Amino acid sequence: MTILNNVLYRVLSHEDTDAGTVYHVALDKDCFIYKAHFPNNPITPGVCMVETALELLEDLTGKQLEISEAKNIKFLHILSPIENPQADFVFTSVQDSEDTVKAKVNVVKDDKTFAQLSFTAR
Repeated sequence: MTILNNVLYRVLSHEDTDAGTVYHVALDKDCFIYKAHFPNNPITPGVCMVETALELLEDLTGKQLEISEAKNIKFLHILSPIENPQADFVFTSVQDSEDTVKAKVNVVKDDKTFAQLSFTAR
């Protein structure tokens, strides 16, 4: 189910690369989430990065999914829509079976990695 697409972010484009499938997204600095997290210093909440990755995985697989297991979730740098109005969600691994999808996703911009996510969805 799409919750944050066209609210917190919008997909600019996506492409298959040697690194994996890359979704280029624009963050909406005027989103109500940023007004609460935090006023005058907006920071993308970690849970929103995870939800965005899940929504993009749904787009990639054509399946409606929910996370059933979080293997490894690391937030390495603050993702601010002011400093980084665009970010890339790079799916480095997607294992799609009949009842589960395992994904590894890096949230990056240029040479900076904001998050490394590894989860299973059903």
